[in-house]
Amino acid sequence: MIGLVRAAAFCAALALGMVSAQAADKAFKRDDLADSAIKLEAQIKSEAGAVNKSAATLRTDADAAFKRNDFRGGLTILGQIAATAPEDGANWLRLAKTVFQIRSASSSEQTFLMERASTAAYIAYQRAGNAGEEADSLAVLGKALAERKLWRPALDALRLSLDLREVADVRGQYEKMRDEHGFRLLDYTVDSDAASPRACFQFSEELAKRVDFAPYLALAGTDKPALSAEGQQLCVDGLKHGERYNINLRAGLPSTVRETLSKSAEFNIYVRDRKPFVRFTGRAYVLPRTGQRGIPVVSVNTPAVTVDVFRIGDRNLINTVIDSDFQSTLSRYQLSDLGGQRGVKVWSGELATATTLNQDVVTAFPVDQALGDLQPGVYVMTAAAKGPGTDDDGTLATQWFIVSDMGLSAFSGNDGIHVFVNSLASTEAVANAEVKLVARNNEILATRKTDAAGHVLFEQGLARGEGGLSPALLTVMGEKADYAFLSLKTNAFDLTDRGVAGRAIPAGADAFVYAERGVYRSNETVYLTALLRDGQGNALTGTPLTTVIERPDGVEFRRAVLPDQGAGGRMLAVALNSAVPTGTWRARVFTDPKGSSVGETTFMVEDYIPERIEFDLTSKEKVIKAEVPVELQVSGHFLYGAPASGLQLEGDMLVAPAANGRPGYAGYQFGVDDEQTASNERTPIEDLPEADANGAASFPVKLDKVPASTRPQEAQIFIRMAESGGRSVERKIVLPVAPSASLIGVKPLFGDKSVAEGDKAEFDVVFVAPDGKQLPRNGLRYELLKLESRYQWYRQNSSWQYEPVKSTRRVSDGDVNLAADKPMRLTFQPQPGRYRLDVKSTDADGPVTSVQFDVGWYSDGSADTPDLLETSIDKPEYASGDTMTVSVNARTAGKLTVYVLGDRLLTTESVDVKEGTQQVKLQVGKDWGTGAYVMTTLRRPLDAAAGRMPGRAIGLKWFGIDKKTRTLAVELSPPALVRPGTALKIPVKLGGLNPGEDAKVVLAAVDVGILNLTNYKPPAPDDYYLGQRRLTAEIRDLYGQLIDGMQGTRGQIRSGGDAAGAELQGSPPTQKPLALYSGIVTVGPDGTAEVSFDIPEFAGTARVMAVAWSATKLGRANVDVTVRDPVVVTATLPRFLLTGDKGTISMDIDNVEGAAGDYAVSVKASGPIKASGNPTTTVRLAAKQRSSLSLGLEAGGAGRAEFDVDISGPNGLTLARHYALDVKPATQVLARRSIRTLAKGESLTLTSDMFSDLVPGTGSVSVSASLSTALDAASILKALDRYPYGCSEQITSRALPLLYVNDLAAGAHLAMDTAVDQRIRDAIERLLARQGSNGSFGLWSAGGDDAWLDAYVTDFLTRAREKGFAVPDVLFKSALDRVRNSVVNANEPEKDGGRDLAYGLYVLARNGAAPIGDLRYLADTKLNNLATPISKAQLAAALALVGDRARAERVYGAALDALNPKPVIEFGRVDYGSALRDAAALVSLAGEGNAPRTTLTQAVLRVEAARGLSPYTSTQENAWMVLATRALAKETLALDINGQSVKTAVYRSYKAEEMTGQPLKITNTGDAPVQAVVSVSGSPVTPEPAASNGFKIERSYFTLDGKPADVTKAKQNDRFAVVLKVTEAKPEFGHIMVADYLPAGLEIDNPNLVSSGDSGTLEWIEDGVEPKNTEFRDDRFTAAIDRGANDKSVFTVAYVVRAVSPGKYVLPQAYVEDMYNPSRYGRSGTGAVEVKPAK
Repeated sequence: MIGLVRAAAFCAALALGMVSAQAADKAFKRDDLADSAIKLEAQIKSEAGAVNKSAATLRTDADAAFKRNDFRGGLTILGQIAATAPEDGANWLRLAKTVFQIRSASSSEQTFLMERASTAAYIAYQRAGNAGEEADSLAVLGKALAERKLWRPALDALRLSLDLREVADVRGQYEKMRDEHGFRLLDYTVDSDAASPRACFQFSEELAKRVDFAPYLALAGTDKPALSAEGQQLCVDGLKHGERYNINLRAGLPSTVRETLSKSAEFNIYVRDRKPFVRFTGRAYVLPRTGQRGIPVVSVNTPAVTVDVFRIGDRNLINTVIDSDFQSTLSRYQLSDLGGQRGVKVWSGELATATTLNQDVVTAFPVDQALGDLQPGVYVMTAAAKGPGTDDDGTLATQWFIVSDMGLSAFSGNDGIHVFVNSLASTEAVANAEVKLVARNNEILATRKTDAAGHVLFEQGLARGEGGLSPALLTVMGEKADYAFLSLKTNAFDLTDRGVAGRAIPAGADAFVYAERGVYRSNETVYLTALLRDGQGNALTGTPLTTVIERPDGVEFRRAVLPDQGAGGRMLAVALNSAVPTGTWRARVFTDPKGSSVGETTFMVEDYIPERIEFDLTSKEKVIKAEVPVELQVSGHFLYGAPASGLQLEGDMLVAPAANGRPGYAGYQFGVDDEQTASNERTPIEDLPEADANGAASFPVKLDKVPASTRPQEAQIFIRMAESGGRSVERKIVLPVAPSASLIGVKPLFGDKSVAEGDKAEFDVVFVAPDGKQLPRNGLRYELLKLESRYQWYRQNSSWQYEPVKSTRRVSDGDVNLAADKPMRLTFQPQPGRYRLDVKSTDADGPVTSVQFDVGWYSDGSADTPDLLETSIDKPEYASGDTMTVSVNARTAGKLTVYVLGDRLLTTESVDVKEGTQQVKLQVGKDWGTGAYVMTTLRRPLDAAAGRMPGRAIGLKWFGIDKKTRTLAVELSPPALVRPGTALKIPVKLGGLNPGEDAKVVLAAVDVGILNLTNYKPPAPDDYYLGQRRLTAEIRDLYGQLIDGMQGTRGQIRSGGDAAGAELQGSPPTQKPLALYSGIVTVGPDGTAEVSFDIPEFAGTARVMAVAWSATKLGRANVDVTVRDPVVVTATLPRFLLTGDKGTISMDIDNVEGAAGDYAVSVKASGPIKASGNPTTTVRLAAKQRSSLSLGLEAGGAGRAEFDVDISGPNGLTLARHYALDVKPATQVLARRSIRTLAKGESLTLTSDMFSDLVPGTGSVSVSASLSTALDAASILKALDRYPYGCSEQITSRALPLLYVNDLAAGAHLAMDTAVDQRIRDAIERLLARQGSNGSFGLWSAGGDDAWLDAYVTDFLTRAREKGFAVPDVLFKSALDRVRNSVVNANEPEKDGGRDLAYGLYVLARNGAAPIGDLRYLADTKLNNLATPISKAQLAAALALVGDRARAERVYGAALDALNPKPVIEFGRVDYGSALRDAAALVSLAGEGNAPRTTLTQAVLRVEAARGLSPYTSTQENAWMVLATRALAKETLALDINGQSVKTAVYRSYKAEEMTGQPLKITNTGDAPVQAVVSVSGSPVTPEPAASNGFKIERSYFTLDGKPADVTKAKQNDRFAVVLKVTEAKPEFGHIMVADYLPAGLEIDNPNLVSSGDSGTLEWIEDGVEPKNTEFRDDRFTAAIDRGANDKSVFTVAYVVRAVSPGKYVLPQAYVEDMYNPSRYGRSGTGAVEVKPAK
């Protein structure tokens, strides 16, 4: 019955498209109801079926049913009415009302009915034609939503209904519901434990924004209470402990939901005193031995604190310190575990504390008095407040500690671990201390004694242990039983603020790898150069280098072992085939293929067009202010040298949050942290000028208003300079937006927005003027709030959902008074949870800054950042043997130690210094490498009299060594100007070589227009090897872990105790790019060489880049060479044309150097294109004049078009240029399949007339003559050949049949090209490139978790090996192991149908590795649990392969029985299958296994039946049908083909041109009938109409700010967002491909090459999805999307295009299809696009 209700009641508007114009203006909108509407209307139409009665008859029938009280029957009839007249909202409204008459049989049915009623009422509302109908619909909708307990939308619906029409009953419902569930007061809290208490009231909805709430809250005795509103909470500040308050909340208090507080409420509130509380001051664990009163304990309102002290011994220390609860708070349970397992209680008692009511009191626990002499290990002290009101549960205040005078510092580097021990009290070195290095597994790796400098070294062999033997802890025992330890597993110092930069110094080999440019197209060649050196920059010769090329998905594309080609240099050419994916590729090199890479580089593969112009974009202004224009300057030139005169500028501005905050305030946050910032909408910059005669322009840009956000903003200004041909070049400048007022800056002194439990949360606070100057400011307040949530539950879609109700609780607050010269430090130690720190002005409209952070939440804590010691050196670079002067500005007296750190600790020197500037001189060593850091540490002694703790400050400076003597001076002397078609000779001279020193050089000459696309920087090996490196040593010490025991009064202890026991191809470019590479060239004994490049047709700038090297030296140089003719011709063509297009070839003729006079331009076109207009034109050009010409192009047919441009001019000047262009059909390939039975003696004649309605050059015919109408291998193979996409299943399905082409009529005319073997090899390579490390195959990328796909690909690889194709053993065995592991770990078939298991067993059997016992077990006991016919057929074939014929025949029979003789279309199968695929697989597998003849015959009949279900077939179906054809290939027939006798089945394909004048006649000369299947394919002249079969696709064009745009009337340089909206009324599991083919006049702004082409910044796009794979090609955009049955019905993808080439173009169709169920598809209509010239 529910099915009837579902059918009758609840269909919804098909994307609500029928009333889109009405719905767009409707006030009530719900995405969930709109989605339900789409799904349910499709469902009701399906279930209502064909309705033969008229609407009037149906209404009569419904009325009769209602009179009988047969509401369910009436509902069914109403569903039929809605199906026949879905646009009538009254039908839906009556249907919704009827649902309320049905008495549900269960709560689940009631939920179901109310969901459907609300959906129907929503449709009725959307389709209502007047206000009265809308009001009725909303009233019913509100009632239905209320039944579902969705109170807020129910109230909104009822309120809108009443706004439209006042109805007493609806008013009564609304008021009652509003009282109970509308905006109301939920609760209140009193933050009495904060130092400044407050009372907060929580409401059910968010409070109104920017409203003065003073009129709505009265605090007795106060005229103007201090109020703060946030979210759903209103707080009253300024309360005092121990006071009672009367607070009145008044009716009318506003919310954000158009409701106010319905009635007033009065509260009498008492603010109690703070609860007794105790805590410690931080996580630090070292209490200096001298000058301390004890461990400080902070208490509130308690006269005494109960204290327990435990000790964990030295040998139990490792597990506690490394991965247990060290430095965290402990619960009572953990404490009992600690006392009973790891440690021992050594003291228990009370500590007397003073009490000042509600104030924090600090008391020092006297460790020396309580514990006496301390033993090695760590102590744990817990404290709890004593007295009533204390909380005995939960965690205890916990302090971990040792008492020591030894300050440890550790440097972990390439040469081992250096340890320095100094006295905390005096800073003197501690000699003869015993230092132990303890491994993670608690093994003592080594023991050393400190020398006179307090130093020990644990060698690198000890420091490099892994796993349990990795060094984890240092312990030190002094001569006087003093003890300390330092963990080596904590975060090392973060010294990035001190100038640590550069790449890491490698421990071994170090490779510099580069490609000669940054971007390539498919079918181009990448040239990689690699230099292999050691950490000192000296060549490693003779070492083989393994180079691995990885695709964007991380899959290995190619691997090569490169020998040394001279002085450690190597080169590799990597050819990119036509099917390589676009994206960022990576090249990595290895000296040990099983180890880590020693160098890498990246490059991109995209369908790029080189830039032809270059321009600089500058501004004298450093910031932009609202309403104050800034002047921008543009200076541009053509890359062939002429100024970019007369070119049009265009641009837009994007205001967005500043990526790096405010300049000069790194790490500071300004404004509200969680504030909704301005959207990423671009604002066009209007009325930009053309460039003047010099290519320059100046123009103002204005920010119209101050951004609403209080966070720092930046204006990203994009300026584009457009060529006359339509393409443009983009540059960007970023200017910070000057704030309109002074702001508060807050800098968290911890990373990743989280603080470890027990750590201090510290913040620096500053006040900054709009000009960036730091200002003094008093009277600010800080407030630390804990963010808390509780949850309201409700039921939706038959499941429980919840929404959080958020509130804040004040933890701490206080005053902030700021100075102008330094920040103020705020320090907190909050308990675990989520917090927000607010720092704000007391002014109502004053600045506020909020920072949200977490405490606990699995944070490891932040790296310690030591105090800064100002340090300088006398010069940045030294020669070996030079004296370096290190200067420090010591703020206090102490011990200064200078360390020099390179690839190891090179030297140290310590001196005692006084306050002020001090200098230390060091001699630079000859073994210090190419550079090092000088690190200074000033240790400050303890000063008990001044109450000053020990401390240390650190400074750092990098310096280079011997860089000049290690650098080769490379001099390139090419001519400044070279002509196309000539040789560019480049003399090279190297300076700095020693006599006889072997040197090599590599040169590349690349178009600057290609380099600019990726901002490619010329290779710089000298910077790489000789420049600044990252600090290699990890530095840690104890100084950040010191407990300040000087604070507080020394407390009295009152009791104690003793211690107890213990894929797709783009269009080729119109001209070949300029990218030339020399390879490795040996430099002559005189240091010279010459490299020559042949320059092709080109006009622009070639950047010549040289890298030179010898065994010990490096050099580089680059120089630009202009390439041009005296008169430069540049042509702009569309990247392609479609049949029927009328495009333009635009030519600029620039008389850069030629004589003034007449120039004759002649254009000849050949191929499927005609040039319109005068092909020969004469242009008069003055000196240095540029003129533009254009010629119309008309595309007909399909193929390659060629253009020859010839120019002749004064003084005998002649030029010839050649261009090429692909002309493609405007329609997608269509196949027409017809079947004819040829009786004995009958003939079939095919002529070229069958191609008359196809675009010339696209037609072909496939003919199959056999006993089957379904298994027409010729047309199936042709369909596979056409399929354009490239996931792993499709690659396999296209290649698998090719293995057996020769088995089908010897391949005569069957494969559409002769490169079958190469196509198979390519498929193997592409599939192995998608293999993950575990042997699995991903659908689009490396590796996956689809066991069926793994088996399918491995099946193909197995068959390929059987046919003699090479499949690498390692990779094949990995795939086979993956299949074997899947079989071993598979579920029983009754759990998942055994699909993966059966295929896996078949693949193993084919490789002779199947477990025979498992096969027989499945056949005998689990056969009925195998869910699909193909899985049974695979099991049968596996049994046949292992020789068990009896079982095989029985299982083949079961597979046949499982095939329905009357099959139906299936949706959503996870094994890519269908009835047709399974039947074809049975035929193929039965043929392989020599199954009984009857089985094979019956299986063929099943194929015939399933083939008739749909005219569309998937790649999976096609592949198995070709394999099935092999089983019938041995049939004996008698045919005559054009006079030749043929005795077997015929499968042939012919191209249209082969049929011209040569008809094909096939005659059946045998007795039995023959089935002739003819499939004519090609691109139709007339496109197919728009269609929706499971999917509907709509293509819309918008401006970049979201306004609808008319693309039919575009102008050059216009930019559009193309939004593809797909509606799937009944979502199914599937792999969906969306493809949008471009009109030729538009080009995609590839976001990988043009930053403003990123559609992700267009926030107005709704229902966007993240595709699994996207490609931005010359002629199309494609997106692969995985869908599930529970997904929303509507999803969109988008991209950005630009109008480039003037003309009138065909707008092709956009497509969407389920790749494995092609009967589910959608296509848009076609159209026309006109691009008009810009001027």
